[in-house]
Amino acid sequence: MVLPQDDQAFIENSLKDSEKVQMEDIKLCEAVQRGLESPAYCSGRYAPSVEKAMHHFHCLLYENLIN
Repeated sequence: MVLPQDDQAFIENSLKDSEKVQMEDIKLCEAVQRGLESPAYCSGRYAPSVEKAMHHFHCLLYENLIN
């Protein structure tokens, strides 16, 4: 199937953008893993400085499920 030039350009740009995001995600995940191995990191279910909203949501969900 032959795509119009605009569609082909869109697909190529989307693939390039996707690849860029994937590479950024890999770097981010690797950095997080290094941080988790640091003696300065105190493990727990949540990272308090960045996961307050998620913790709050899970607390609300828990309360809703038990009541």
